[in-house]
Amino acid sequence: MSVAAPAGARSGFPPPVLRHRNFALFFFGLLFSNTGTWMAQTAQAWLVYDLTGSKLLLGAVMGVFGIPMILLPFVGGVIADRIDRRRILWITQSVAAFLALLLAVLVATGVVAVWHIMVITFLSAVTLAFDQPARQALLPDIVPRDELRPAVALNSTVYTGGAFLGPAIAGVAVAQFGMPLGGVFFINAATFAAVIVALALMKLPPHDPSRSRGSVTNTAAEGLRFIARNELILMIMLFSIVVSFFGRSFQALTPVFADDILQVGLQGLGWMNSAPGAGSIVGAVVIGMGVRLPRNGSLALGSAAIFSVLLMAFAVSTNFPISIVLLFLLGLFSTALMASSRTILQLSVPRELMGRVMSFNTIAVIGFGPLGGFLLGPLAEGIGAPGAIFITALVVIVVVALLATLRPTLRRAD
Repeated sequence: MSVAAPAGARSGFPPPVLRHRNFALFFFGLLFSNTGTWMAQTAQAWLVYDLTGSKLLLGAVMGVFGIPMILLPFVGGVIADRIDRRRILWITQSVAAFLALLLAVLVATGVVAVWHIMVITFLSAVTLAFDQPARQALLPDIVPRDELRPAVALNSTVYTGGAFLGPAIAGVAVAQFGMPLGGVFFINAATFAAVIVALALMKLPPHDPSRSRGSVTNTAAEGLRFIARNELILMIMLFSIVVSFFGRSFQALTPVFADDILQVGLQGLGWMNSAPGAGSIVGAVVIGMGVRLPRNGSLALGSAAIFSVLLMAFAVSTNFPISIVLLFLLGLFSTALMASSRTILQLSVPRELMGRVMSFNTIAVIGFGPLGGFLLGPLAEGIGAPGAIFITALVVIVVVALLATLRPTLRRAD
C-alpha cells in the first residue's frame, strides 16, 4: 500500500526540509563531522587488522564500542529530557574531539597499541551514549511535525552519509598520496568543530525547566512504563535490535573481505566502506523529496527483508564491482528501514518522553550493531567471514518474516 507524503509537506529536490535554518545547520555540521569520523574508522579498522591479522580482534574492537551503548543511552535519554539538549551536545562533541585528538597523537608518534584503540573506542562510545539521545530528541524541536519522516531520513545520513566521502578520502589519501595514518586521525579531530559552530548558530527556544522536575529514578521509570505498555514501541525496539545485531555488524569484517577475499587493499576498503554511505544518501534524498512510499511499518519490514537478501549476496560475492553495487544497495535499504522505524517512534511518543524513548532506539540501533562483532568475529574465525555473514543475514530474514506474519501491529503502523 502506498501513501502520499504527509499533509503540509512539499516534495522536490533539494529536500524541502532543508529550508528550515536550524535543521540545515544541524544536518550539514554533523555530515561534515561524520565524514571525518568515517575516515578515522576506516583507517582504524585497517590499522587493527594490520597490527594483529586477527578477525577475532576486529570483532572485539567493534564489540567494545557496543558495551557502553547498551548500558548508558537510557541514562543519556533521562538527561536529555531534563537538561538543555544543545548544552549536552556541546559537551559531548567537545569530549569526542579530545578523544579523536588523543588517538591521532598516539598513531602519529608510533606508540599506538590495540589496547589504546580499545580504551579510546570504549570512551568514545560512552560519549556517544549521551550524545545520541539528545541529538534525536532535538529533531522535533527544529522541524514541523508533518516533515518528520524526511527530516529523520536526512538526519540518519549524517553518520552513514559521511561514509560516502570519508572512507574513500582516507583510502585515496593514504594509498595514493602517502598521507600517514596519523594525518587521517588529526583530520577527524578537527571536523568536530563543524558541529560545535552549527550548535552556536542555531536559534532555539529557551530550555523549559519544567522538564527537570521529579527525581531521576521516577523520570526513568516513567519512560520504561511507557515503552512496556505500548506494543508498537516494543515491536520497533525488538525489530531494530535483531536487524542491528545480526545485520549491520557485517561492517566489522570488511577489512577481511578487502584484504583476503577481494584483494583490493586499503584503497579498496575505502570504496567498500563508502558504497553504503552513497546508498544512504540516495535513500535519504528519495524519502526527503516526499515521494509516495508504503506506510512506515510496511516500509521498515520490506526494507529489512531486502537488506537481508542483499547481505547474503554480498557474503558470497568474490567480484569487487558486484560487491560495491551490493554495498550501495545495502546502504539505501538500511536508510529506508531506519527512517521509517524512527519516524514511527517520533510520531508515537509525547515530546516530554522523547529523550528516554529515543535512547532505547539508540541502544537498539547503535549499541547492538557493534555488539554483534562479539558474535561475528569468533564465527568468522571458525567458518570464515562469508559463512558468518550469510548465517547472520539468514537470521534477520527469518525474524522479519515472523514479525510481519505474527505481529500486524508493526506492519500496519503509519
